[in-house]
Amino acid sequence: MYQSNQITQLPVEITREIFTHLLLQHVHPPSVATSSTSQCRFISAKSGALYPNHATSRYFRYGEDGTCVCWQLDLLSVAMVCKSWYLIGLEFMQSASASTAATGKSAKFPSNQAPWLPLVNHPSYSRSYPFRSRLVKLLKESRMANLAFQQQVRHLVIDFASFDTMRREKSKSTNMMIKKRERLDIICDAGFANLVSCSSSGATSTPYDTLVDNSKNNSILNACNALKQTLIQQRRNNCIKRLDFIGFNPIQRCPCCAGKEWDQYLKPLVSCLSSVETLVLKDVLPSVDVFRALSSSRLDRIVFYKSMVTIPLFKKVKSASTSSTKFITSVSLIPENIWRQIKHIEIYEDIDDVTTWRSRRYLAELVNAVHDLESLVLQFDTKEANERSLLMINNSKMGTHDMSSNACGNTSMPNCDSPLYDLSMKCKTTLKQMTLVNVPTF
Repeated sequence: MYQSNQITQLPVEITREIFTHLLLQHVHPPSVATSSTSQCRFISAKSGALYPNHATSRYFRYGEDGTCVCWQLDLLSVAMVCKSWYLIGLEFMQSASASTAATGKSAKFPSNQAPWLPLVNHPSYSRSYPFRSRLVKLLKESRMANLAFQQQVRHLVIDFASFDTMRREKSKSTNMMIKKRERLDIICDAGFANLVSCSSSGATSTPYDTLVDNSKNNSILNACNALKQTLIQQRRNNCIKRLDFIGFNPIQRCPCCAGKEWDQYLKPLVSCLSSVETLVLKDVLPSVDVFRALSSSRLDRIVFYKSMVTIPLFKKVKSASTSSTKFITSVSLIPENIWRQIKHIEIYEDIDDVTTWRSRRYLAELVNAVHDLESLVLQFDTKEANERSLLMINNSKMGTHDMSSNACGNTSMPNCDSPLYDLSMKCKTTLKQMTLVNVPTF
């Protein structure tokens, strides 16, 4: 205790020198990136199989960032001494990251976001989250020192490929990090159907309740039950305001197939999230069971990102031995009681798909489904622009057209022959905002 007090009472100048020395050990110019002095001090050489070239180079590519930033975990470890050390360490990290971003070597983070936060949800090539185990230890130290570090982690990604499933890894680190969440992402991978191994045949046609007793080998269901228990015990199930479903590898899998044969087992987890206000569907269309599990939440906003699709349903014709195909859309798949809750709808599509998107059918069905809609966004733009819009959901006010005038010829109104006009007429007493970006005349 005496030694600890001595450390915390060090002059600010000396403390800053300590962090300066640590920073110089980790940050190197690109010209020496391949030298032995630029090795990553967090991921050991034995992890090279998960991070090719990362153990020998500090400039392993983190997604689009292009720069390794895991050195910040070392600075965070030292910063856990006391509040003054934490503030100084945070200042050094933000300054170094801002300098790197200014030279174009790294992605620019929002001004209110700590630059180390992306490490929480950064997966390896094998879809593990190697930084989380160390971050969990830092979370514990932060609570013991009464620091604000643990309060900054408000976004968590759940990928069942990293649980005790495909690689039989422990999921304790993920459970430990569910402390103060506002946004929860669930990765939807069609390959997760292999994690469901029940004695019942035809899992897609068997009701969820009849499969609970046969869940011994159902890794998805077991993981969801564990997460539900953790959330309820910590009283955090009512803290999550935004729930994102993200389709894995959308180039090879269509949105309706991403959760096929397994996402019904998300029911324990999804049903306990009682305060979800925003549902984001990115390259995925969940099953009806998932939507029904959300019916008891506070859901009033739904966002489609490349998830408004047409789905084939195969039916046997009674008078013949052949099969007929009926097509439904994302709109008709969502239960009516969910649509009654929805006040805000946002639809984002790639600009390249503007001419092939089935606008009239989708919007016509949307008109029939909605009740008392207050705002609508329909945007066709680049992938980068759409991604930025998703990040800004619930954080900024939308650009709007004034819907106060119902005259058909008003420039702020859609064409009279458009389903958008029908929508404005149906919700004329409630619709206040309509944002149309690169929307063609139809």
